[in-house]
Amino acid sequence: LGAGAGTLSLSNTYLGSINAASYTFGAVGAGDVSVDTTKNFGTASVSFLSGGNIYLSNTVTATGGISFNAPVILSAATTLNAGAGTLAFSGTVNGTKSLTATANSITFGGAWGGTSALGAVSLTSVNAITLPSITSASLSVQTTGAAGNLVLASGSVITTTGNITL
Repeated sequence: LGAGAGTLSLSNTYLGSINAASYTFGAVGAGDVSVDTTKNFGTASVSFLSGGNIYLSNTVTATGGISFNAPVILSAATTLNAGAGTLAFSGTVNGTKSLTATANSITFGGAWGGTSALGAVSLTSVNAITLPSITSASLSVQTTGAAGNLVLASGSVITTTGNITL
């Protein structure tokens, strides 16, 4: 699904009855994408593409993986569950809301909270996580696999006004 130069707004009204192995919402070079619904895509993989920003709120589950190819803005508390798949962010993440993310692997493409500090951030990955710079109210990072190392990328800085749990 794409929106041209406008905003593509995804809600349960539009997503409630579709079922596929993979989904792509938005288009590179197109307008913003707004995901303002709780949606379980099951074992599918989901890609969100935008020429602007991707606005997130509520819960998105897709155990085949979730990817974002543009800057993400948290417009409400958000939970992302990629299950056995990869959760991939190719840009920055901003917004003053909280984020809980769970996946087999989590990859980062830019600083988190660089423009506006995030709320509470909780990240759980089976595999290793290499963190970017993060500014948030609090940060909890957990790796659950045998080779699940936690690494701070070169030059990255973690800043919180609350607790850091690693």
